[in-house]
Amino acid sequence: MLDKMTRIENIVAELTLILGINEARIPIIKDAAALAMSDLATSIVTEFTSLAGIMARHYALRDGIPEEIAEALFEITLPRFSGDMFPRTDAGIVLAVADRYLCIQNYPIPDVETITCMLHLLILLAHTNFAGTF
Repeated sequence: MLDKMTRIENIVAELTLILGINEARIPIIKDAAALAMSDLATSIVTEFTSLAGIMARHYALRDGIPEEIAEALFEITLPRFSGDMFPRTDAGIVLAVADRYLCIQNYPIPDVETITCMLHLLILLAHTNFAGTF
């Protein structure tokens, strides 16, 4: 899990620029990336996996983390299912795209999880009106 967080931290600055998000947002996005997936280590999320992201936002707000970062910690999990909402914040969009991108990058042999990650990535990119290429 720490390895995945580190990989997300390493690509968010470049991904922010690729997605056309203002460079001034990078420090906030990096701060959110440093906390990404931290809720997965808690017993509540281990027991109830559907609370991933929800508990991250709750814990962050409780610990005094700025609301924008807390929201991004929730939005990294979006969309979770068909018809679910999409990330709205710049940090949430970058983290969600980074998460799906790393999912695809780490599984070169296509399986159901890889294909699901690819579809989520394509949907996220289409939703953000991203017209560039990686």
